[in-house]
Amino acid sequence: MSIDDFAEQYPFKPLGITEFEWKHINPDIILASGDLKLRPRDMAKLGYLYLNDGVWNNECIISKEWVENSIEEYISIPRPYWVDTYGDSYGYQWWRRTEFAGSTPYRSFLRTGWGGQRISVYPSLDMVVVLTGGNYETPEPVNEIITRYILPAVG
Repeated sequence: MSIDDFAEQYPFKPLGITEFEWKHINPDIILASGDLKLRPRDMAKLGYLYLNDGVWNNECIISKEWVENSIEEYISIPRPYWVDTYGDSYGYQWWRRTEFAGSTPYRSFLRTGWGGQRISVYPSLDMVVVLTGGNYETPEPVNEIITRYILPAVG
């Protein structure tokens, strides 16, 4: 089964995600490392699925064990740019990050995309934040938006 067919059946269909677009390298090969286009509300559904241990509408879509394994730290990131921009460690396609609102730390796990696309999950706040942007030539302001405006408003 191709990756786009798999994703359409599991988890997109159970989540009600019907509008998406994959970039193809050629007609038979999906560029799976990026360029999946989703609506912000559908990005939030994926974050919410992970926030709730793989459960959506009382149905297990992804096992709790997979969720836990995929957000666990497997790689420590010692480079300051990567830590400041994305996170201090990495799991299975999820960055792990601590952000601060004032002196209060908030642990999160997140998925990022080029230009400011982000799904951030904050278990301690029971919150998913989705940001989209088009900062392809300039620094992404997503960290500032989260730490300066969103976290202080909800923390």
